[in-house]
Amino acid sequence: HVLVVDCGKAPQLSGGASEHTRIHIDEHTHFWSFALPTADSANKEKTIIDYNYLDEIKMRELQESDRLFYVALTRAVKNLYISWQGDIHEDSWLGRSSFRLVPGINRLKKYSYQFQNVEIADEGLVYKNKQKEQLSLEVLNLSKLKSNKLRKISVTRFLDEFNSVNANTFASSFTEGDAQSQLKGTQVAQLGSDFHLLFEKARYAKSFQPREYIQKYFSENLHDKILKAFHWVKELNMPPMQSLLSTGYVEWGFQWQCQDLILEGQIDIWGNVSEETWLIDYKSGSSEYVQKAMQQLDLYSLALYEMGYNRIKKAVLFPFAEKVVIEQALNKKSLIEKYFKNEK
Repeated sequence: HVLVVDCGKAPQLSGGASEHTRIHIDEHTHFWSFALPTADSANKEKTIIDYNYLDEIKMRELQESDRLFYVALTRAVKNLYISWQGDIHEDSWLGRSSFRLVPGINRLKKYSYQFQNVEIADEGLVYKNKQKEQLSLEVLNLSKLKSNKLRKISVTRFLDEFNSVNANTFASSFTEGDAQSQLKGTQVAQLGSDFHLLFEKARYAKSFQPREYIQKYFSENLHDKILKAFHWVKELNMPPMQSLLSTGYVEWGFQWQCQDLILEGQIDIWGNVSEETWLIDYKSGSSEYVQKAMQQLDLYSLALYEMGYNRIKKAVLFPFAEKVVIEQALNKKSLIEKYFKNEK
């Protein structure tokens, strides 16, 4: 006798989780591909080859799941009992099988089976489970960070939607262009990520040697450029970067709630110097993006206002262009009116 339960549930697939950051090669076309960050987003965009490869992984895992089901079926000598509860997922054992779910006895050429739709749950257990679900829901709704009533959104995504609505256009990370310009965009984005990590190491690593670090982790043709930009940032008096890099908070993540939203972001560096709070954003790309960078700092400043800091200055640094843009942050009331007046 073989009993197989929960046959309507989807199998636990990896979905190629470990493959999302790897190089993928198409053995038939000999093309290769891997995900790269876009110039205007920290997220990595996959290509068709990446998605096809991930689909192949899913299919292989489903086939392996089918083999497990086959082993269970073929081990039955006298009786085979299959059960499930609720809807049948299309990738489940039952969803991928050819059993006709017609009530009564179904006779085929080599075997027969009986399908019954019965209630076998214990009423007391069902009642307790409902109580538990209701209690869990109440607890979640009381917790601001886990409530089902609140929507989590990143600062980048929020601004994409905000600017799209206000410009009456649709914002998309997919843009047309020649391969050379797209490659340049990904290189700028990657350089920005590496540059952020450089300053994180400079803040927290003991006995940090910038030249040695740059020579080890950056391309040889970038060594002089990166080192020059690093020293330019450190020697800035306005904003007071030497003090900020000594006592400030680098790559500081936060969550901030407004109405039915939880805004999530990560500040490059912030800190207090001479009773002023400085909010800094590094940009490796063109200074034409300064307006969007200032918008990001607007939203970042809301988290600092919430913590009681009231004199906030925003600064966007373009280390490779050696350019600084500084603005006084709007007050909290003005920022909420500017960005959240349409939120309900």
